[in-house]
Amino acid sequence: MAKPRSSKSTRSKKSKLPVVVPPSSNRLSKQWRQSLLPYQREIYSKARGLDQVALYMEQGTGKTHTTLALLERWLAEDTNPILVVAPLTACELIWRPVLDQLGHPYVLTHPEGLAKLESQICKQDWLACVVDEAHQYKNPQSKRSKRLSKLAFIPRKVILTGTPLEKDPLDLWAQFRFLKPELLGAKWTDFKAAYLEKCGFMGYDLRIREDRMRRYLKAIHPYIFEVRRKDVLDVRSKRVIVRVDMSPDQARVYQELDEQLIAEYNEGLITAAMAATKLIKLHQIAGGFVYDDQGETLMLGDAKAQRMLKYLDRKCVVFCRYNSEIEGLHRFLTKRGYPVALLTGSTPREDRPKIVNRFNVSKEQILIAQIRVGGISLNLQSAARAIFYSLPMSRTDFEQARARLLRYGQESFVDFILLLTRDSVDEYVYDLLKSKGRVSDLVFDYFKRKKK
Repeated sequence: MAKPRSSKSTRSKKSKLPVVVPPSSNRLSKQWRQSLLPYQREIYSKARGLDQVALYMEQGTGKTHTTLALLERWLAEDTNPILVVAPLTACELIWRPVLDQLGHPYVLTHPEGLAKLESQICKQDWLACVVDEAHQYKNPQSKRSKRLSKLAFIPRKVILTGTPLEKDPLDLWAQFRFLKPELLGAKWTDFKAAYLEKCGFMGYDLRIREDRMRRYLKAIHPYIFEVRRKDVLDVRSKRVIVRVDMSPDQARVYQELDEQLIAEYNEGLITAAMAATKLIKLHQIAGGFVYDDQGETLMLGDAKAQRMLKYLDRKCVVFCRYNSEIEGLHRFLTKRGYPVALLTGSTPREDRPKIVNRFNVSKEQILIAQIRVGGISLNLQSAARAIFYSLPMSRTDFEQARARLLRYGQESFVDFILLLTRDSVDEYVYDLLKSKGRVSDLVFDYFKRKKK
């Protein structure tokens, strides 16, 4: 068990930690606690006696606000800074403004920034650590998850996510390795020996043993506070599936790659990684936009794009998975006079808040967003329609994206339009999302169906 450090700071004066010190006048007594909604106040009253809290509150239910109420309570206990680790987009759009209002010294960083600051962070004493979108650390073998576990010494911690697990309760172990390592053990090998058993094809997968499941859940239960959107928010929505056909040229290119993929699989030459790569290429072809060898965007077919025009009669967000689609759609829509804004991984950090704010105050603008960027930690409830031009291969990413519109304060009926190309990998991806399966399931199920 990691021992809490003393309240006296040991950080060197030469440390380069980017500590922000907002004016203490920013702080208003109990401002966050006093503005909690009833269900948030109930969580706060139960969690305030704990130093480690897991807020598994679905997107749009106010987990950030609830976290700030908990931080506000801890402010009087010492003057050490607060550490917040959040996705890059959320840092500037969500956390920096509210931390400035909190009026207490803080360090705000993202997972990649955490890698650069790791050594300095481990030498600093902290009031508390907040980890937003904690599900991103669920893989215990990933570098980011191992890096986060080194911060378990921080005495007060809050983890937040609306999608704590994708399929298996095992997803929670790495989150609790950081939050409260003494519960289940801080070493993967010890936890594996005590709780897990082999399963799946050739025993390559792991799952929690049936005779250990109750013990596992009982250990973490006191620290988990769960809120489901359907239980506390009156936000109505519907999902519309729209299927389109490929153009002849698009179908020819798709079939050639598809046949090559299956041929290689039948000959035993293709690995799962290679198969996943080629399935991604098929996914892109089904969308109609791909890159050529020179990196230029080619339009193989515009069936999806043309059908999408039908649903642009109101302000909406268009979610895409691939850069080729984003570039192709941007050109396709601007030529037709639509006002379009882009939000992608290459959008400069300082520009993202401006883009989102302009979109939220605009009446007609269309926002094309890359799912991994626009689908996390943003408030896009000014739109009442989202079009999934392509689907992610993760149910977590899909639910995160939907939640950008399904939030407290959303007064409109929300439409989710899913564009699927017939007889393509689009339909397999949709089946994967419905079944809450994994990408590996998609790869091998694809082969099984194609061979029949």
